[in-house]
Amino acid sequence: MRGLISHLRYTIRLLLRSPGFTITAVLILGLGIGLNTAIFSLINNVILKPLSFPEPDRLVKLSMPFQNLEDTKFDYPDYEDINRMQHSFQSLATLYPEDMVHTGEGAAERIEAAFASASIFTVTGQPFILGCPFTESEDRVGGPLIAVISDRYWESHFSRDPGVIGRTLDVNGRVLQIVGVAPTQVSDWRAADLYVPIHLMRGVDFNSRDRPEFVCVGRLKRNVSIQSAQSELENLYHILIERYPTIDKGYVPFVSLW
Repeated sequence: MRGLISHLRYTIRLLLRSPGFTITAVLILGLGIGLNTAIFSLINNVILKPLSFPEPDRLVKLSMPFQNLEDTKFDYPDYEDINRMQHSFQSLATLYPEDMVHTGEGAAERIEAAFASASIFTVTGQPFILGCPFTESEDRVGGPLIAVISDRYWESHFSRDPGVIGRTLDVNGRVLQIVGVAPTQVSDWRAADLYVPIHLMRGVDFNSRDRPEFVCVGRLKRNVSIQSAQSELENLYHILIERYPTIDKGYVPFVSLW
């Protein structure tokens, strides 16, 4: 113990004799500790910490890299075709993230939002807090102006008022009626606060195969592996390439975990 104390005193004296070196060493050490802490926090939140959805190991993202060079999204007709033909997924959903502007009382406010197919709520598998999701019959061109808000938005803007169902939001020049409050879903790797039926998007030809801008996510059926789903997706896309060679050729479907 005496030897340890002696070495400690000697070290302190050396550091005091070279304050510049000491300050530099402390700063480098502090920076290193802070950087390592930040990296661990990121890994913990993104990789180690499980997603807050039922059976998160069955949640996947589908992408369509062009010649394996770019993480390209889906066009809407391809999404519909694959959704109709596939057997590996319990449910597939598509989204189009878009910031929207809420106007009303007070200053205009930006809302992180997403146009989404009704199936997004089936994919994530989270029960609604209030109200209900919009349905496939409502998600159509010319359908009702309705929306689902997140639990976070319900708390921050409505103080968890149980009477929020039926109230309206003036968003992007349209008045949307709130039909449900849901836990956070997913919107291209970020949490959205407003979910609007995808067919309410303006200026979109949902029959066009030259707009690969839609995020596609899904929930695997039980006992179906990612490898099996990948194999089926590739086979299905070969069918689409045969049907639409000038448009779909060169794209390679890919399935990955969220």
